[in-house]
Amino acid sequence: MQSTINYEEVLNALKLLKQDNQLFEIRIINGKWNASGYFTSPEVAVQELKRIRIKDNTNIYFCLNFINDACYSRKQRNKIIENAENTTKDNDIIGYQWLMIDIDPKRPTGTSSSNEQLELAKQKAKKIYAFMKKQSWYDPIIAMSGNGYHLLYNVALKNNKENIEMVKKCLNALAIIFNDQNSDIDCATYNPARICKLYGTVAQKGLSTQERPHRLSKILYIPNEIQTNDIQVVKRFSEMFFQKEEKKNLNYISEKFNIEDFINKHNINVCDIVENGGVKKYLLSECLFDASHKAPDSAIFELPNGAIAYKCFHNSCSDKTWKDVRLMFEPDAYNKKYIENKTEANYKKEDYKIEQLENDEPIFKTSQMIRSEKQVEAEYIKTGIKQLDKKLRGLKKGFVTCLSGLRACGKSSIISQFTVEAVNQGYKVAMFSGELTNINTLNWLVLQSAGRDNVLETQYEGFYQTKSEAQERIDKWLDEKVYIYNNNYGNKFEWILEQLKKVVEEKKVDLVILDNLMALNINSLDRDKFIQQSLFVEQLETFAKQSNIHILFVAHPRKSTSFLRLDDVSGSNDIVNRVDNALILHRVNNDFKRLAREMFKNDLDETIYSCDNVIEICKDRDSGNQDVFIPLYFDKTCKRLCNYRGENKYYKWEETK
Repeated sequence: MQSTINYEEVLNALKLLKQDNQLFEIRIINGKWNASGYFTSPEVAVQELKRIRIKDNTNIYFCLNFINDACYSRKQRNKIIENAENTTKDNDIIGYQWLMIDIDPKRPTGTSSSNEQLELAKQKAKKIYAFMKKQSWYDPIIAMSGNGYHLLYNVALKNNKENIEMVKKCLNALAIIFNDQNSDIDCATYNPARICKLYGTVAQKGLSTQERPHRLSKILYIPNEIQTNDIQVVKRFSEMFFQKEEKKNLNYISEKFNIEDFINKHNINVCDIVENGGVKKYLLSECLFDASHKAPDSAIFELPNGAIAYKCFHNSCSDKTWKDVRLMFEPDAYNKKYIENKTEANYKKEDYKIEQLENDEPIFKTSQMIRSEKQVEAEYIKTGIKQLDKKLRGLKKGFVTCLSGLRACGKSSIISQFTVEAVNQGYKVAMFSGELTNINTLNWLVLQSAGRDNVLETQYEGFYQTKSEAQERIDKWLDEKVYIYNNNYGNKFEWILEQLKKVVEEKKVDLVILDNLMALNINSLDRDKFIQQSLFVEQLETFAKQSNIHILFVAHPRKSTSFLRLDDVSGSNDIVNRVDNALILHRVNNDFKRLAREMFKNDLDETIYSCDNVIEICKDRDSGNQDVFIPLYFDKTCKRLCNYRGENKYYKWEETK
């Protein structure tokens, strides 16, 4: 029936949700009767919907995720056929494209939502949107399904057991937090072949009445830019309540525990208790770690398996766990043996002793002794950013630098650029990239080395490729100068560090780049994540000094709603306290301009507000420089951050044949 479909709405939705020539399936369901069609063109799909007769009490869906192109050879290619033998199954999906949060009002089976129920679902969607934003998720597409609300978060996850479980845990975590007597998060939408209401079609459940009408589903909000959420963001979110090794999870206790007795004993102010789906949620009047965080932003959770968890939804308390709560009130609550066996960085150990030197060197040296010693001249690897090199003199050998910045600020661009600059000076570089494939890392290096005179514009706006002749010459130039870690060998830090030591010794590498800390598995260093990070930096420091190399690593910040500062770097304070240099890369957008003016008033040079990016020196052990802002200008043709707009730098590969 014509009234059940708004064809323009359907067309716009498919164009938005499916990329050019991407295969998708339309599924029509009416009781035991169904129909299916595979399409790569939204226009063809809409024409086919116009052709067929839609029966009453029929709902129309589409498949959310990436379908194997081979399915396009099924009988329903570019047409909708009834009772199709084969429709999309989980093993037909190559990967997740959308993580769908489906907020479904509670109501009798086979009925539509009332207006009141729909409004309550809308309010919950707003809360979830705000919560996810605090957890560093990019803005979703928001839609009204006819009976509830959908939040569609763009992802790029392979279809495998690990990712299926990860998506399932994400939805279950949201259910623990947000399920109540009014509506639920549908936790069954985790499967790869999940179908979703085709926006622009009417949701038809039961009779359409004034109290419970059939409604046209539609997309309500589209972000200015649809950004793909990093797998690490999804992974961290999935582990909010569910860890692989429960015994090591500091947010859980394994023994039977009476949480109500604990709350009463310690006079913890609970403002409400909500029970849903076997989860008991004790909403606190205020956060136990920051009294300014008022209800309903913090809670203690009792899960069906007896596990206890604590969560405050403010960034500053995001790392606080049930164990922190328990130890706050009962310092001796946990196994003494566990505490005693916990390893710590050497400098934190009271009984730590330095090994006795064998060459009878004096314990204390006089000025004359020090002056008479042969001093090793410091060596610096220039970054190519003139003001940065002027302030730091370059990347000093024997030093460790931490680089941070918000997403899309240019971190990958600048570390690749540092690599090219080092090669141009005759240095060798070893790189670990946990986010880019080896070929993508290499292509980035080549494009930056090429410069704007040696690149070609592609059919895709903003994308450029290196001319083939230049690429061949640059490949030869970079060969045996840049060593890119093969990610097929995994991300265990201790093993990677061992291999880095070998390549530094065997290939005489001068600069080591680790992108990024979160992509490295440092769990074996200690049970406590903060001690892990401290030991990580300690080992890098030792490595840098012993091998006379510079080490630069990237550390992502916590989700920050203010102007990004050094304290916002995610994890232990030891990270920024122990490194020799700390840099923050900023993208100069409207938020940066507003927040920078609020923080620094008129202290910053106005050129800072007219450039594309800013690199900030937050710490320099040698000079004491801090709060130094250096303007940079992005050249999109070769992904370079330039000293001035229009800069065209040439590298030594052009001198080769």
